[in-house]
Amino acid sequence: MSKTNKAKVVILEEYCKGCGCCNVACPKGLLTPGTRINIYGYNPAVFIDNDGECQGCALCARFCSDAAIEIYQYD
Repeated sequence: MSKTNKAKVVILEEYCKGCGCCNVACPKGLLTPGTRINIYGYNPAVFIDNDGECQGCALCARFCSDAAIEIYQYD
């Protein structure tokens, strides 16, 4: 039986300042500091969920002070 994502996290790179709050908030550790630099000179976070572990708890979005995270849930 294959696992599928129940949720997808989208980082709005133009708003993310790379503060790391979402990295700490994610109970599964699915957000990491990115290596790309946005137009403001920050390294936005990156969502990596190769195993479909994200349950869409939205803690990352709640902890984001810049509202740079969107959560999309799937059935």
